[in-house]
Amino acid sequence: MASYRGSRTASRTPSAANHTAPSARQSSSLVDLIAIVGVVLHFFQPARLILISANMSNFGALIFPFMLMYMNSKLPRAARPKGWVYLVLVLNFLFFGFFFLNFVWNEVTGDALVQF
Repeated sequence: MASYRGSRTASRTPSAANHTAPSARQSSSLVDLIAIVGVVLHFFQPARLILISANMSNFGALIFPFMLMYMNSKLPRAARPKGWVYLVLVLNFLFFGFFFLNFVWNEVTGDALVQF
């Protein structure tokens, strides 16, 4: 049985002779492509998309504390967290809510509530 497993594994493992290193031409093409993509991304950053995606996670951070409070209220009394945990969750809501509200206000009116 051991010889069967050994021969089976040996046939699946590729030998070093089958793998070739990329040629100098391929390597320089890859470096050129990476440089071009880097330059394009540097000058044409999708800042608006980055802001929207970041604030989508802020929106999730606004919903999560209340879901967690609800789920914690369904636990047996002995397993429920202390009161300070609820305070931290409310502070989390206020912190992320400020940045989300500032972003939404800026998108709607064009003028942010607070400039950083």
